[in-house]
Amino acid sequence: MDYLNPQKGEQILEFGFGTGQNLILAANKNNAVSYVGLDIDPKVKFIAEQKLKKNNLDIKLNLYDGNLFPYVDNSFDKVFSSLVFHQLDKSTKKSCLAEIYRVLK
Repeated sequence: MDYLNPQKGEQILEFGFGTGQNLILAANKNNAVSYVGLDIDPKVKFIAEQKLKKNNLDIKLNLYDGNLFPYVDNSFDKVFSSLVFHQLDKSTKKSCLAEIYRVLK
């Protein structure tokens, strides 16, 4: 998670949090950051919530409908994603990138 370089007070979003492992790694690197996760799958959200609880981490996980992210413009200092975009078709990739751009400060 060195590439993320989390700084104290930042708001950081993981797009496609999956089972939450990257959020756990990031929070262990710097817990003075506010992390949020966004995914489309309720099943993995449940798994991630259990893992976060087991690691005593209070990270908000949100689901979205595949269209608009549930955040206002300019909400996050950084957004990261891993193993998501290869699963999306071209149109969905473009709309997700537009949403990431919208929610970045």
